[in-house]
Amino acid sequence: MPREILIVTTVALTIESFLIPYAEELRRRGWTVCTAAQGAMKSPTIRDAFDAVFDVPFARNPLAMRNLRAGFLMRGITRSRSFSLIHVHTPVASFVTRLALGPMRNRGREKGVKILYTAHGFHFHPHGKPVTNFIFETLERVGSPFTDVLFVMNRYDLARAREMRLAPRIEFVPGVGVDLSFFDPPAVGADEVSCLLGELGIPGGLPYFVYVAEFNPGKRHSDLVEAMGLVRRDCCVVLVGDGRLRSNVEAMVSQAGLAHRFRFAGFRRREEVRALLKGSSGLLFPSSREGLPRSVIEAMAMGKLVIGADSRGTVDLLEEGRGWLYPVGDVPELARLIERALDEPREAQEAGEAARDYVVRNMDVRKLVSSYADLCESLI
Repeated sequence: MPREILIVTTVALTIESFLIPYAEELRRRGWTVCTAAQGAMKSPTIRDAFDAVFDVPFARNPLAMRNLRAGFLMRGITRSRSFSLIHVHTPVASFVTRLALGPMRNRGREKGVKILYTAHGFHFHPHGKPVTNFIFETLERVGSPFTDVLFVMNRYDLARAREMRLAPRIEFVPGVGVDLSFFDPPAVGADEVSCLLGELGIPGGLPYFVYVAEFNPGKRHSDLVEAMGLVRRDCCVVLVGDGRLRSNVEAMVSQAGLAHRFRFAGFRRREEVRALLKGSSGLLFPSSREGLPRSVIEAMAMGKLVIGADSRGTVDLLEEGRGWLYPVGDVPELARLIERALDEPREAQEAGEAARDYVVRNMDVRKLVSSYADLCESLI
């Protein structure tokens, strides 16, 4: 069969953030690598990394009508090429693509095409609402007959995938990996850190924590605001990211009289996130819904303490002393752990060192892309 693969995601940002090293490794081995996502053609980075790029108008809402058009476009793209593998990522693009292409796999030029699906975190999870969980469990069951290989990233998803028999072959992978030559503490100079802190108005010597996340309900920024109202030690929190709830969180901070304790940094380049982590006392991570959180992995790679809620995925990363866990939504315990990090810097440092060691041993992106390429070649 031809060594040609199509990588599909809902939005282009997923490709830019996670998948380009995988495409580069396959191309290095002689594969033709194509991709499809909403907004993919607008990205010079994506156009340079792939042999062919297709814009497909996926919507994040699985019930949106434009996903019907996306499904028809995916059929046309598949018929125009000679793919041996189609690898789908993110829930909506994965569902739409499998439903559109699955029935075609055993006829015409699509005969023999295998569909791979990476679940970066099922949309049903222990802290989800029963109705929402039921809907997304149903969607996964509907898509499962059209899945040849399913990749999962945490123990909860692995157990549920096996229980629900979502694919004939289920592979556990430790995330998409991290570039350890980039997220490396010695790679960041003191000037980078001080420049950023000056821009954000953080005085020298003031301890600060970082939270990198989109402003949406599942990320639970409000827990941080309430916790910082209980913390007695002098410190602040830098919130990196944007989203539809940012203005709500800003209003909550203002109403609580905590403006001096928060900095809204907005979207930041990877270099800036790395520098903020380097100078910080650690990463705070109150999120209740994760697959295997990239920002936690990056903080661990920088040797930093992570104080995280015990949600799916976060637990996998921080257990066994690699970070400090607390029950999702337990604001007093979050505040206590923030104070502990400032009162017991040696304990915090030990957790950060254990975290860095774990990531180096298990999450080097170079090893993961090589293993992935080996698997792809074994499937054709």
